[in-house]
Amino acid sequence: MYAQKGDWVLKQILRTSRASKPVEVLSSLFASIDSRMFLTVRTENTRAIKFYKKMGMKKVGNISWSKGRIPGDVWCYG
Repeated sequence: MYAQKGDWVLKQILRTSRASKPVEVLSSLFASIDSRMFLTVRTENTRAIKFYKKMGMKKVGNISWSKGRIPGDVWCYG
């Protein structure tokens, strides 16, 4: 699956765990767009992956950084 013209690609959602209500923030963002949204996360970040699943996102691919040394997943909403 590839992002197409009109899709959103998030670079970062929340930097720290101090965000007051990440579910509300992301839900509001999803409600305000009418296209797909993609984001990437390190495969080892199980906390974030659990959150993305809770938000209804689906894993649609794989990615890596640092010349393949850091594995990641691609997630999509919509």
